[in-house]
Amino acid sequence: MQQEKDSSPSLSAAKRQSDEKLRGAVMNEARQTIRREWGDALYERALGRLTEGDREIIEGPLLASSFYPVATWDRFLDAAFLEASRETGVTREQFYDKLVQLGGGRLLQALYKMFLGIMSPSTVAKIIPSFWMRLYTSGRLELLENRPGRCVLRFTDRSDAFRANVTDHLPPGVKLLLEKNGARQIESRVTLDELSVDGLIVEVTTTYQA
Repeated sequence: MQQEKDSSPSLSAAKRQSDEKLRGAVMNEARQTIRREWGDALYERALGRLTEGDREIIEGPLLASSFYPVATWDRFLDAAFLEASRETGVTREQFYDKLVQLGGGRLLQALYKMFLGIMSPSTVAKIIPSFWMRLYTSGRLELLENRPGRCVLRFTDRSDAFRANVTDHLPPGVKLLLEKNGARQIESRVTLDELSVDGLIVEVTTTYQA
């Protein structure tokens, strides 16, 4: 059973205000996906929910190799989801599934088109941590379990800066990566979401047919 996200102030204020960053490549692709799939009007309404400082970042160039505040990005995605949910009734899970499948798929084709489809799902699971951690400025993602039909990934960090990004994006991200390499009937979900004075632990368990 997925645990509810704990919004209590378990971490110190200094840790919670951590200025961790996310790579611009994924942000730019997702931004374009939102405009294509939900429309410019929804995109503008989402921007309207942000502060001027956040809007300046989101409307900026978002260079692929640069990093930008993940907190700003989370606020934009929350605003986009609220607008999409109000307009279409989409759930949070459906919103992020679509965002990752469309935007992430294009990004993978651009970066790894020579390798997609030629590796086994188990081999793909081995490279997910190194691929994923290229996107963040802190934290650690490790593969706890990897056997045909099942893999378990654990993300840990001293702060909770990437909590929303990991819980919303890692399950559909793993699903996308495995699907591109032949896995079917994939179920990927957060099975541990724990925040304490020691930091953050998120585990994602994925089952599939190879």
